[in-house]
Amino acid sequence: MELKRTEDEIISLTTILHSIQHRQIEWNDCPTSSETIPNAATHTVVTPCPLVSSPLSSPTSPLPPSCLVEYYSSLVLSIPSTNDEKDDADGASLANALEVLRRAKDDERNGGGTETDDSIDGTEDGNEPIQNISAQELCTSLESIRDRVSIVKGSVTKFRDRLEKKDPITNLPRYGTKTASRLQSLLQLYDALSQVIHTVFTHPSTTTTPPPTMQSLLQNAITHQTQLLHSQTLQTQLVQQTQQQHLEKLAQTAETTRQLQEQADAIAQKKEREELAQRAEIARQLRLAAERDEVETERAEERAVVEGVLAGGKGVEGVKVQIRRLVGTHSSIDGGNGECNTTITVEERSKALVALHTLFSQIASHPEEIKYRRVRRDHPQFNEDIGRHEGGEGVLIAAGFRYGEVDGVKCLLSKEPDLERDMDGWSDWFDLMKKTVELIEEEMIR
Repeated sequence: MELKRTEDEIISLTTILHSIQHRQIEWNDCPTSSETIPNAATHTVVTPCPLVSSPLSSPTSPLPPSCLVEYYSSLVLSIPSTNDEKDDADGASLANALEVLRRAKDDERNGGGTETDDSIDGTEDGNEPIQNISAQELCTSLESIRDRVSIVKGSVTKFRDRLEKKDPITNLPRYGTKTASRLQSLLQLYDALSQVIHTVFTHPSTTTTPPPTMQSLLQNAITHQTQLLHSQTLQTQLVQQTQQQHLEKLAQTAETTRQLQEQADAIAQKKEREELAQRAEIARQLRLAAERDEVETERAEERAVVEGVLAGGKGVEGVKVQIRRLVGTHSSIDGGNGECNTTITVEERSKALVALHTLFSQIASHPEEIKYRRVRRDHPQFNEDIGRHEGGEGVLIAAGFRYGEVDGVKCLLSKEPDLERDMDGWSDWFDLMKKTVELIEEEMIR
């Protein structure tokens, strides 16, 4: 898997290099050393960084290389043939690397690999016109290839070491013939790609003064384009500043008129705000009064329910009465016409008793836990099992529950007496919880 990933990455980088090496570099906007750029802000001139002549250029045509291929060719030609074996090796090595990359491209096309679109690749054998590429785009692409080559260097080094090693027992190579050949091709392609990319940023040593690197040429072009853009920005800012000054004068006149109009409108607006505030306050008072009336009505209804339940008996006797009401009738809407008080079914009776038994059993088992002594009246399960039946809430009220609110939520609450301050009261309350459980159990057995 690692070999396949490394191989795919190197092939991908080679393909990217092929796609940009013939594209025409946009140098045409870059001035020579004698040209200047006006500074709109200070009325001075800016001398940009001139492009350095290409090794292929002549004194009468100081132009940089038109593409990467021309740049590579200029490097090969710039390394003279001398008696210095190292200089000769540098030139031959770069030429060999370029040849390896060219063969890799031909193999990819002829071997059924991903076909290269000549219109994008910009190769000399394409039918479509060669595309241009900006200095910034080319510089970014080359730096990306360099960084990705550096990332796979570790894997390549590992494969290179393993290829040279032999099995300590059989003394045979670690890889088979096919894999070894595949690795050698991969290493050859990696070395060629590394060397070609390296020459973009650092030239091989020569006996003559080295020409500028492609990176330096691109950086000079990018610097010039940045300066040109800055100058254009300054010019735009100057125009905008003049326009802004004119607009400010117009705005100043309009502002004076506006202020006079605002002063005329201020009294009317203030009066209108005061009237709106008065109406809002009256509406708020009416709303608060309505809310208070609604709360009082609800509390009166709740008190009436509690008094009605307690009128039938308190404590154990009251619980018995409410259980008899629960198992005898239930409250439901019949056909949407508001009729109620039909006979409770066996299934509904069983569910109600089981729910009540669970509720009071939890209180008896955990009297200190307030969550078991607090029942939300709007809980769907409570209303389905207990609340909708006549006598359902009555059992809780007879057992000491009362209507109340917790965090704005309407509940039925059972307040536990203080065990330390009122031992007798707590015992009576706890005994009532246990007795209620027993009464429910007796009714469940029937």
